Amino acid sequence: MAGGHRFAVEAAQVRTQLSAGQAGTTLTVERLLGLSCEDAQNSASRRILLMKHSAGDYAVEVSNPVELRRLEINAIHPLPSLIAARTKLVGIRGLAIGPEGLTMLVDFRRALIQNQD
Repeated sequence: MAGGHRFAVEAAQVRTQLSAGQAGTTLTVERLLGLSCEDAQNSASRRILLMKHSAGDYAVEVSNPVELRRLEINAIHPLPSLIAARTKLVGIRGLAIGPEGLTMLVDFRRALIQNQD
Protein backbone atom coordinates (compact mmCIF):
# COMPACT_ATOMS: atom_id res chain seq x y z
CA MET A 1 0.00 0.00 0.00
CA ALA A 2 1.13 3.51 -0.79
CA GLY A 3 -0.96 6.63 -0.48
CA GLY A 4 -3.87 4.42 0.63
CA HIS A 5 -3.78 2.46 -2.64
CA ARG A 6 -2.71 -1.10 -3.49
CA PHE A 7 0.02 -1.48 -6.12
CA ALA A 8 1.58 -4.45 -7.89
CA VAL A 9 4.77 -4.82 -9.88
CA GLU A 10 5.70 -7.74 -12.12
CA ALA A 11 7.72 -10.25 -10.11
CA ALA A 12 10.26 -10.59 -12.94
CA GLN A 13 11.36 -6.99 -12.23
CA VAL A 14 12.27 -7.82 -8.60
CA ARG A 15 15.68 -9.28 -7.78
CA THR A 16 15.11 -9.69 -4.03
CA GLN A 17 13.38 -8.30 -0.95
CA LEU A 18 15.30 -6.85 1.99
CA SER A 19 14.49 -5.43 5.40
CA ALA A 20 14.40 -1.64 5.66
CA GLY A 21 17.90 -0.29 6.21
CA GLN A 22 19.67 -3.16 4.39
CA ALA A 23 20.21 -1.15 1.21
CA GLY A 24 22.16 2.06 0.72
CA THR A 25 20.35 4.75 -1.23
CA THR A 26 16.68 4.00 -1.78
CA LEU A 27 13.75 5.68 -3.47
CA THR A 28 10.44 5.57 -1.66
CA VAL A 29 7.60 4.13 -3.70
CA GLU A 30 5.63 7.29 -2.91
CA ARG A 31 8.28 9.51 -4.48
CA LEU A 32 8.79 7.18 -7.45
CA LEU A 33 5.06 7.09 -8.28
CA GLY A 34 4.42 10.77 -7.58
CA LEU A 35 2.40 10.29 -4.38
CA SER A 36 2.51 12.40 -1.24
CA CYS A 37 5.53 11.41 0.85
CA GLU A 38 3.52 12.25 3.98
CA ASP A 39 1.94 8.81 3.60
CA ALA A 40 5.26 7.00 4.06
CA GLN A 41 5.23 4.82 7.17
CA ASN A 42 8.04 4.42 9.67
CA SER A 43 10.91 2.20 8.59
CA ALA A 44 9.84 -0.67 10.88
CA SER A 45 6.80 -1.26 8.67
CA ARG A 46 8.66 -0.96 5.36
CA ARG A 47 10.60 -3.31 3.08
CA ILE A 48 13.14 -2.78 0.31
CA LEU A 49 12.62 -4.26 -3.14
CA LEU A 50 15.86 -4.55 -5.10
CA MET A 51 14.73 -3.97 -8.67
CA LYS A 52 16.49 -5.29 -11.78
CA HIS A 53 17.64 -2.71 -14.31
CA SER A 54 20.03 -2.87 -17.28
CA ALA A 55 21.92 0.19 -15.98
CA GLY A 56 22.26 -1.37 -12.52
CA ASP A 57 19.88 -2.52 -9.83
CA TYR A 58 18.13 0.08 -7.69
CA ALA A 59 16.29 -0.09 -4.36
CA VAL A 60 12.69 0.97 -3.75
CA GLU A 61 11.31 1.28 -0.21
CA VAL A 62 7.72 0.02 0.02
CA SER A 63 5.11 -0.46 2.74
CA ASN A 64 4.33 -3.82 4.30
CA PRO A 65 2.81 -6.19 3.46
CA VAL A 66 4.84 -7.29 0.45
CA GLU A 67 3.35 -10.45 -1.03
CA LEU A 68 4.01 -12.62 -4.05
CA ARG A 69 0.62 -13.20 -5.63
CA ARG A 70 -0.66 -14.64 -8.85
CA LEU A 71 -3.09 -12.51 -10.84
CA GLU A 72 -5.58 -14.28 -13.04
CA ILE A 73 -5.37 -12.99 -16.61
CA ASN A 74 -9.08 -12.09 -16.66
CA ALA A 75 -8.54 -9.81 -13.63
CA ILE A 76 -6.02 -7.63 -15.52
CA HIS A 77 -7.30 -4.67 -17.53
CA PRO A 78 -5.48 -2.06 -19.61
CA LEU A 79 -5.46 1.42 -18.16
CA PRO A 80 -8.54 3.25 -19.46
CA SER A 81 -7.62 6.09 -21.85
CA LEU A 82 -9.26 8.77 -19.74
CA ILE A 83 -7.33 7.71 -16.64
CA ALA A 84 -4.09 7.44 -18.63
CA ALA A 85 -4.57 10.97 -19.94
CA ARG A 86 -5.43 12.52 -16.56
CA THR A 87 -3.48 10.61 -13.90
CA LYS A 88 -0.55 12.16 -12.14
CA LEU A 89 0.66 8.74 -10.99
CA VAL A 90 3.93 7.85 -12.68
CA GLY A 91 4.49 4.39 -14.16
CA ILE A 92 0.91 3.11 -13.91
CA ARG A 93 0.27 0.56 -16.68
CA GLY A 94 -3.03 -1.16 -15.89
CA LEU A 95 -5.55 -2.24 -13.30
CA ALA A 96 -6.39 -5.55 -11.67
CA ILE A 97 -9.75 -6.17 -10.05
CA GLY A 98 -10.00 -9.02 -7.58
CA PRO A 99 -11.60 -10.08 -4.30
CA GLU A 100 -9.36 -7.67 -2.36
CA GLY A 101 -10.42 -4.74 -4.55
CA LEU A 102 -8.58 -2.60 -7.08
CA THR A 103 -4.84 -2.99 -7.59
CA MET A 104 -2.86 -0.58 -9.77
CA LEU A 105 -0.23 -2.29 -11.91
CA VAL A 106 2.97 -0.28 -12.13
CA ASP A 107 6.25 -0.47 -13.98
CA PHE A 108 8.98 0.89 -11.71
CA ARG A 109 11.45 1.02 -14.64
CA ARG A 110 9.12 3.32 -16.55
CA ALA A 111 8.51 5.41 -13.41
CA LEU A 112 12.26 5.73 -12.88
CA ILE A 113 12.74 7.00 -16.45
CA GLN A 114 9.85 9.45 -16.14
CA ASN A 115 11.29 10.78 -12.87
CA GLN A 116 14.63 11.46 -14.57
CA ASP A 117 13.03 13.60 -17.31
